[in-house]
Amino acid sequence: MSPFSLSVLLGLGLTVAGPPAPDTVKEARRLATEAERYAARRPMDKRMFKEVGTSRWLEMSKEDGHLTPDGMWDEKVSNVAYVWIREGRTLLVSLTAGSPSGDWTSTGVSVFRRDGTLARHESTYAAFSPVPGRVVRETVWSSTGRLLASKTGCTTLEGGKKLHGTDATTLLGTVLETTVWKRVRDLPFGGMLGKRPASGVEGKVR
Repeated sequence: MSPFSLSVLLGLGLTVAGPPAPDTVKEARRLATEAERYAARRPMDKRMFKEVGTSRWLEMSKEDGHLTPDGMWDEKVSNVAYVWIREGRTLLVSLTAGSPSGDWTSTGVSVFRRDGTLARHESTYAAFSPVPGRVVRETVWSSTGRLLASKTGCTTLEGGKKLHGTDATTLLGTVLETTVWKRVRDLPFGGMLGKRPASGVEGKVR
C-alpha cells in the first residue's frame, strides 16, 4: 500500500490491519506471558465456573463456591474454571480439579489467540503420593491445531528439585491429564461467556 493510500484511509478514520502474528512457538509463548500478566494484575476480574457431577456447569458468584463450609474441596464438584476476558474475547482459562482430602490437584491453563484458537496449554499436577512431586507439561499449538512443541518436567513439591529415575517414572504414571480445548467455542461452559447471571445467583450452564 502506498503512503498516499495509507494517509487517505487514516484520514477517513479507517483501521488498517497489520500482518497476522507469526504462527510460531516464540509468538505463542509471548501471548501466554502477556495473558498471565494480565490475569495476575486483575485477579478479581475473572468469571468463575464449577462442574457439578458430570457436565453440569454452574457459574459461581464467589471464589470459594466449590468448597465446603469447612474449606475442603466439595466432593460433588468435579472441576473449577476461572476465565479472564479482555475486550470481549476469552484470553485465559484456568481449570482445576482436586480431591476432597487434598492429596492432589490438577490444573490446566489455556491461552487463546484473538481468533479463539489455542496458543499454549500448561498443565500442572501435584500430589503427595505415591511420590510427592509436581509434573508440569507445556504444549504449544498452531492456529490450525497442530502441535508445535511439547515439554514435561518433574520436580519435588518443596524446593523444586528435578526428579529422576524411579521417582520420576512413578509420578508420571499417576498424572491426571487435563483436557486441551483447541478453540474457545469448544469450552463446556462457552455458551455462558457472553452473558452473566444475576449477582449472587449460580446459573446453570449445561
